[in-house]
Amino acid sequence: MQEKSRTRREERRDATLQEIKDLAWGQMAAHGPDGLSLRAIAREMRTSSAALFRYFENRDALMTALTADAFQAQVTALETACEAIPIDDAAGRLVAIAHAYRAWALADPVKFALMYGTPAVGYRPDWAQIVPLARRGLDLILAVMQAAQPLGGASRAWMPHMPAALREQLAAVIKTRGYHVPTHTLYLALSSWSRLHGLVSLEVFGQLQPLLGDPADLYRYEVQSLLSQAGFSHSKGVKRS
Repeated sequence: MQEKSRTRREERRDATLQEIKDLAWGQMAAHGPDGLSLRAIAREMRTSSAALFRYFENRDALMTALTADAFQAQVTALETACEAIPIDDAAGRLVAIAHAYRAWALADPVKFALMYGTPAVGYRPDWAQIVPLARRGLDLILAVMQAAQPLGGASRAWMPHMPAALREQLAAVIKTRGYHVPTHTLYLALSSWSRLHGLVSLEVFGQLQPLLGDPADLYRYEVQSLLSQAGFSHSKGVKRS
């Protein structure tokens, strides 16, 4: 079926929408999330605030749209990195995802800060828009782990005794989200992401550099350490940033 061509009105609307978002990212790069203002954007566009409110009803709606765009950009980067590695190299795919996570954050710290940093005062996100995109990174990691199925005894032996309350929490997540992985696999995915995310956050916000200079070696070592702890063999060779 031939795709319906877009009208000039639709093209102009899309162009205006993108201009609003570009100016919003510029505001946040200069002043942080609290500096985001639809009225200021309207002034830069030499139009009325009322005209912009046809696109976004308020600042929170714009900030939610920007957050959703950021998560989409991030997961696209992770998926692209994963798909570049052969499907039978699970360790390589996980390494690629881990390094793509860091590379994307360092390349676009404003988006990363909006996603994971301190939100604007009074901001009320529309979680229905954000959560489905935010969960796709974890979904990707679990899909790689599920397809590989190497975890077995090695990962269970490494795991400390898990408290019953935590086991119940993880089981509830598996049931709610429809994951097809054992509890210990979800635990490993969550704990690994948390550790790597912590390092990336510290680097993005400039906390590691005064101590280490370049934190890249620490991050690479941590990625390989987590693979070993999870029962994966070392990757067959992935270019690391």
